[in-house]
Amino acid sequence: MTESVKQINVNCIDRTHFFDGKTYLDQLKSFTRKKYMDNQNFRHPARTPEAVSMPCRIMFFILLLGLLASCAVNTPIESDSPAQPAFDYTADELFGTRPEIISPHSLHDLTPAQYRAFDEYFNAPRNRKHLPNRRLYNYLEQSTPEFSYLGETLTAAEALEQQQGNCMSLAMLTTALANRANIKIEYQLMDDAPVFEQGENVIIKGVHVRTKLLRKTAPPAKNVVYFLKPGIIVDYFPNETSRFVGNLSEPKYVSMYYLNKAADAIESANFNLAYWLVIEALALNNSSASAFNMLAVIYKKIGEISKAEDVYQYGIASLPTPLTLLKNYQLLLVEQHRLDEAKLIETKLQQIDDPSPYRWQRLAFLALKTGQYRDAVNYYRRAIKRAPYMHELHYQLARAYSHLGQDAESKIQLELAMNNTQNEQARALYELKLQAYSNRLKHRDRRQ
Repeated sequence: MTESVKQINVNCIDRTHFFDGKTYLDQLKSFTRKKYMDNQNFRHPARTPEAVSMPCRIMFFILLLGLLASCAVNTPIESDSPAQPAFDYTADELFGTRPEIISPHSLHDLTPAQYRAFDEYFNAPRNRKHLPNRRLYNYLEQSTPEFSYLGETLTAAEALEQQQGNCMSLAMLTTALANRANIKIEYQLMDDAPVFEQGENVIIKGVHVRTKLLRKTAPPAKNVVYFLKPGIIVDYFPNETSRFVGNLSEPKYVSMYYLNKAADAIESANFNLAYWLVIEALALNNSSASAFNMLAVIYKKIGEISKAEDVYQYGIASLPTPLTLLKNYQLLLVEQHRLDEAKLIETKLQQIDDPSPYRWQRLAFLALKTGQYRDAVNYYRRAIKRAPYMHELHYQLARAYSHLGQDAESKIQLELAMNNTQNEQARALYELKLQAYSNRLKHRDRRQ
């Protein structure tokens, strides 16, 4: 029996194992320092020898459960509030009384000593020559010289005290200091070329959240429009494959903290706590496909299949592009041998005209990983239609064609990948692959 893939979305966290506890992934290498990038001069500090190129990411976990199906990561910038569901998911008696959960405001609280150290630096006469956002940036560099990447979501005070944390933790700390200094801040959702770790029952795909400290500027002159707000981006190592997806509101950014903590609770089979953490996330962002997807998984974990199906149906009906929910609902139908209904979901999926190349990219990569090569080709072609300049899409499509034995098509895609990148390492890889395909095709022609 082939295995299926089921996915839930969790944010900016490095999981070394997940869900059933059967498989442990090799732990991601630590970042020895956070890195910053000024959006005016794009300063990229040199990397230390221990650093790896994978930035802190929002991590997506895929649960391998039963029969063959694939799913997608859906990371929309959700907007409109959905209609009310057919059942009240916000206070399900199955999960007992709501436990004590840290409030959104408290996530950004620092200790008195931490506030005092920051105030002394920020208000010192020698530092006031710098703009406020630059002063905060400089303080982060000075106060966190060995801040390392750790796949755990921490509050602002915990991150500063422990000198570690994932990108959500770094955003928490940056926000705490910005609030103290009355500096406006933006939250940016980034997406990258697929970087997956795969174990027996886990596949991880990451995207990335970062903060931007805005520079205080005079109001623009009449008829002048700023297309980019000046400021400083606070981030782990910049990655050249990262692409800006959109700005996040503060409530949506904070909701990600609770989803991360819910993932930890699911990992330890504490489904009651996981449920209430997801409810906290939904209170901040009730149009989050990630949260509804996780809620359905929690119901499924405790054997409440009908309620899991209710959640999927509600999310699919309410959210604008519920690719993840559609795929995971399809998996649920397949597991119940409701194949005709599963086919209807696939038809609906094919009819969606999602303008984002990233969501089709994720669908494609997961199809590739689960051996659904024709589906992978279809999804990669849809992604390329939306972003033909993304060389990694052509490379992955070449891989899918190769699995189908279509070497000529694979060679064409490799050539397109090479023509669409300026990265020397990528070009070298594509050249090697092209040479291999050319040799294979020549050998085949001789045999014929």
